[in-house]
Amino acid sequence: MACQPLVAVYVVNHNYGEFLGRAVDSVLAQDYSALEILVVDDASDDCSSGLLTELERNPLITVIRHATNVGLTASCNSALRASSADFVMRLDADDYLMPSAVRTMADAIAVEPDAVLVFPDYLEVDTRDAVIRRVQRHDFNALDTMSDLPAHGACTMIRRTFLDSIGGYDESISCQDGLDLWLSIGQGQSVLHIPEPLFCYRQHGRNLTRSERKLFTARAALLTKHVAKRGLPRPRVLGVVPVRGQIADPGSVPLRLLGGRPLIDWTVDEALACDGIDHVVVSSPDPSVLEHVEERYGSRVGLHLRRSVWARLNVGLGDSLDDVLAAEFALGHTYDAEVNLTVESPFRSATHIQQAIDVMQLFDVDGVVGVRRDYDVFYVHNGVGLQPLREDERLRLERDDLFRQCAGMHLVRLTGGQASPRLGHVLADQMAAFTLRTELDWKIAELLACVTGPGHDHGG
Repeated sequence: MACQPLVAVYVVNHNYGEFLGRAVDSVLAQDYSALEILVVDDASDDCSSGLLTELERNPLITVIRHATNVGLTASCNSALRASSADFVMRLDADDYLMPSAVRTMADAIAVEPDAVLVFPDYLEVDTRDAVIRRVQRHDFNALDTMSDLPAHGACTMIRRTFLDSIGGYDESISCQDGLDLWLSIGQGQSVLHIPEPLFCYRQHGRNLTRSERKLFTARAALLTKHVAKRGLPRPRVLGVVPVRGQIADPGSVPLRLLGGRPLIDWTVDEALACDGIDHVVVSSPDPSVLEHVEERYGSRVGLHLRRSVWARLNVGLGDSLDDVLAAEFALGHTYDAEVNLTVESPFRSATHIQQAIDVMQLFDVDGVVGVRRDYDVFYVHNGVGLQPLREDERLRLERDDLFRQCAGMHLVRLTGGQASPRLGHVLADQMAAFTLRTELDWKIAELLACVTGPGHDHGG
């Protein structure tokens, strides 16, 4: 029998004392013998201390205690420095492994020298370990291109030489380490997916994935970091703000005040603040809108008088955008991409727009939209009655996930498109996804405007 590669499983804990014992027990129960077990406590001040003292008495476990809280990625590096394993895997203290998890992943990656990481499906469980649902990832082994849905940072087994080659975990980020690793994968390197649930992902009110602002801010920084790291050329991007205005649509109120500022200004200000946008044009058939923009922004923003027929509610934006591009070309301006920004999403920030540009570059897609993943229960009508869109709510197939377009943002590549266009996405936080449709929305928006303002980088 071939010698088993050494695998390190390290449990990262910060104030999860109520779950820590279950996590460590699941590692001790693994049916794999070549195992290092580490517990990294990041300065917990809950009930963790007593259990950590007990764990320190176990010769199979190395306990690392931080005197001060240093964060997730620094804790991961603490484990790496203490380990000599060929493969490493993080387990968050509120989750736990199936007994065969380490063996199944180690057996898979050990025979694939080009694979730098392997990850499985998982079960979502509640605080009492009751299974909520099984989550089945895409068939990554069959994809011929890198997906923009990365593996989890936790419960993913990673080849140590790969981690060393990128300098370990980037301590300038506090989360989204899975995305950072995913974007670090180079040519000739691959990933493996195990299509069976090998860990339990606990759902509770303190999950990191519920901290939207923290997650999305980290994601934006990582995307920009990897664009720079790869030396990708900066595309020329035109920002277009299409506005029907009162002349074409009585429901279009771009000059109505929100938080003391005209609604349109919220979008134009963020477009101007986005480093990735080279020029901004407002397109409208309404002279009052164009007059306001000219008075407010002067030569910083271009004006396009949109034909009234193109502003009708039943007419798409295609002809208007083509006309804007033609007018820009006549002025000697050419662009690689155009981003359409609607004024009804006032809380979408410059960072969200920059994320879309970075996603286009990193994943080589032809377009990018702002979206939110929707976990609500949906029905379709079959002519007789309603039927649930998902037949079994206890099985979540990632390929069936629904994404709702939002954040009033659609980026389109203008040059070098693919024969089969691919659409990428930016996950928008709840505030960026907010859209003005009704008077109730306006009342809510006024409250939101009190906690944000110019340069509202609230969740990019």
